[in-house]
Amino acid sequence: MNVTNRAGSAVNSSVVQATSAIEVSGRTLGLDTSGDSKIDNVLVWIENTAGGTPVDMTNMMVNFRTKDTTFTILPSGFKEGKEITAVESVWPTLYQAKGKPSSIPKGYWGVVRISPGVMGDYDNMLEPGEKMQLSINLLGKDEIAGKAKGVSANEPFVLELKPSGGGTVCPLSMRAPAHIDAVNELY
Repeated sequence: MNVTNRAGSAVNSSVVQATSAIEVSGRTLGLDTSGDSKIDNVLVWIENTAGGTPVDMTNMMVNFRTKDTTFTILPSGFKEGKEITAVESVWPTLYQAKGKPSSIPKGYWGVVRISPGVMGDYDNMLEPGEKMQLSINLLGKDEIAGKAKGVSANEPFVLELKPSGGGTVCPLSMRAPAHIDAVNELY
């Protein structure tokens, strides 16, 4: 490969990364699935940004932060120390058709619903016009304190959805409501 081809390839790769972005679409819900008055799961619909390229969901990571907690939430089906390369082996675990949010293991996220729109389908790529509902389990291993914890009443927290391949990060800054019910709308 000559220098011109390498430069063109680098520019093309940068353009794809810059246009691989997701955004929130609709309401975001915080669930208390354990009944301890803490939010331990977040349901959020996402879609591709206008003019964006398809985003491979199998390698997306989610960072979770509160004032005293931080950890990375991995895709369901991810095995520690192993690279995700075979989409066929990961996607069935990650996409749980008609799955319940409580079926996502602690410290992982998964896709529980897909709305394919006109151009989408039910594969691992989030394509223009398609929406996916993510279930994000917040009870992972805390990298600071070493213990699992949900989000308490009035506690602010941040979820950063990070597409693979260097796509644009989608930050969600929210605050738990003053009183936590089984299902809570988050702002």
